[in-house]
Amino acid sequence: MEYMKTYRKEWLRQKQRMGSAWQNCMDGKWENHRESLEKLRGRNFIVINDFGWPISPDHYGKIVDRVAEKAGIRKINPHMFRHTFVSILLSNPDIGVATVAAEAGHAQPSTTLEIYTQVYHKRQDSIRSQMSKTLYGPIYRSDDPEK
Repeated sequence: MEYMKTYRKEWLRQKQRMGSAWQNCMDGKWENHRESLEKLRGRNFIVINDFGWPISPDHYGKIVDRVAEKAGIRKINPHMFRHTFVSILLSNPDIGVATVAAEAGHAQPSTTLEIYTQVYHKRQDSIRSQMSKTLYGPIYRSDDPEK
């Protein structure tokens, strides 16, 4: 929240500096989108360019590409962060699948399980292992293929 508050202050300073050019300037590539941008004029967006217009989804991909390149990582895209987030939630046995589905924006938990089958199979193994430990206590050995 502190970062967002700082960002908002900078956003307002930029708006003041731009004056009448704020959400009016469409130089360069923005000119191609004049009609749709004019419909957005006067709205307060959270993530914006220097002129007050919302940043396009493609722009996020370019940011990820630049950061990944600096980190020496290839072939990464913003959607991978979503998969990582959902996979981490699914791997936690304390978080129910319905909760994970809600966080992912899936209407049904079955959708989440269908997409993240591999993660769910690992989760099943973990759940079974925990159940065996609970039921059989000290006689359970996870490295014993017979158990």
